[in-house]
Amino acid sequence: MKKISTGIIGMMYSLSVVAQINKVGINTETPQATLHVAGNMRIDSLSSGSITKVLGTDSLGNLGNLSNQSIIDLVNKAAFVYGESIQAGDLLAMGDGLTGYLTVDQQANPFSSVVTPQGEWVAQSFVTTSSALGIKSIRFRAGANLMTFTAKIRRLLGGVPSGPDLATASYYHAANNPAIQAMLVFDPPLLVLPNTQYALILDFQRVGGGSTTFFYSNANPYPDGMRLYSSNSGASWTSFPTQDMVFSVFETQTQGGRVYKTRTYPTATILDGAINYGYSTGNEDHFGVGDRLDNTIGVASESGALGETKSVYVGAPCDGFTGLVSGKSYYLDSIPGRVSITKPTVSMIKKVGFAVDSHRMVLKPVN
Repeated sequence: MKKISTGIIGMMYSLSVVAQINKVGINTETPQATLHVAGNMRIDSLSSGSITKVLGTDSLGNLGNLSNQSIIDLVNKAAFVYGESIQAGDLLAMGDGLTGYLTVDQQANPFSSVVTPQGEWVAQSFVTTSSALGIKSIRFRAGANLMTFTAKIRRLLGGVPSGPDLATASYYHAANNPAIQAMLVFDPPLLVLPNTQYALILDFQRVGGGSTTFFYSNANPYPDGMRLYSSNSGASWTSFPTQDMVFSVFETQTQGGRVYKTRTYPTATILDGAINYGYSTGNEDHFGVGDRLDNTIGVASESGALGETKSVYVGAPCDGFTGLVSGKSYYLDSIPGRVSITKPTVSMIKKVGFAVDSHRMVLKPVN
C-alpha cells in the first residue's frame, strides 16, 4: 500500500493507493470500493447554478446531470409483462384473470321450448374466441320451479360432448317462474383453449321429480354450434343442427398480473370478477365492473408483443401521451388503449383523468 499526502490551498488530503487490489481511498486508508471518498465530494463541471440537479450515469457509464426526461423515466416507469400486443402510448390496465366478457349472446326470437324430464340432458355446442383464456359464466333460459340447475362443460369431439366434465356449476331457483335467465358461475374460471369447440350440458334436480322447459331458437341463429339432447345421461346424443339454445357465454380474457389495453363496453357485457355464485337475471349489480375498464395503471412507454416485459409510465402525472389538451378531461375511447375528449357512445362510460400538458395526464378514473 502506498500513501500519498499533498497540500492544496492550505488543506491536507490523504490518498491511500492499494495497487494490488486496484482501490483508491480519499481520506481513508482502508478503501472499500474502487473509489472510496470519506467525506463530501464536489465536481465543478456538474454545477447547475441555483437549480438542484440529479446525478446519474448514461448507458456508457459516464457521470453527469440527468435530464428532466431521464428523471421522469427513472421515477415514473415500472416493468410489466404485456398480456397482448401493445403499442407505445396505449393506455393500460392490470388484468385480474377473473372478469367475464360476453362473447356469445344467442337471444334470437322467436323462442321455442322443449319439455325435459328430470334425468335427461340438453346441451349446446360453442366455440371459444381467439382471446379466450377461461370460461367465467354460462347464462341460459329455462322454466324454474324450486329446482337446482347444473351446468357441465365438456370438450366437443366428433360433434358430440365427450370426455370427463371439465367444470361444473349449480344454481338453485327458489320460486316458480315460467321463464328465467339463469346465470351459473364457474369458480375459479375454467381454463380453456382459444378457437376450440366445447359443449354446455344442462340438467336439473327437484324433489319429487317432474320436468322443466329449456328454450331454444330455430333457423340456426348461432352458426358455430347447435342444440343437442340426451335421454340417457350422455351415453348417446341427438343433434339438432338448425337449432340453438338461448344461451350466453362469458369468457375470461386476461391473466392476473399482466397488463392489457383499456377498453369500453356496452352495459351488461362484462361480469364482475368478484362474483362467485349463480343467480337469475334481474340482479345485474354485478355487471359493469371489469379489469380492462377499471384497473387503469398507466401508459406504455414502448411497444411490445404478448409475453414481453416492457416499461410502463405509472407515475403521477402519467407521461407517455401525445396531443393532449391541457385542462381537458379524457375518457376511454372505443379504440382499445386510446383516450378521447369526446365521451364514447357505448353505455358504459369511463373518465380516465385530465391533461396537465400535451403529453401528461393525472389519472383519476371515474365511472
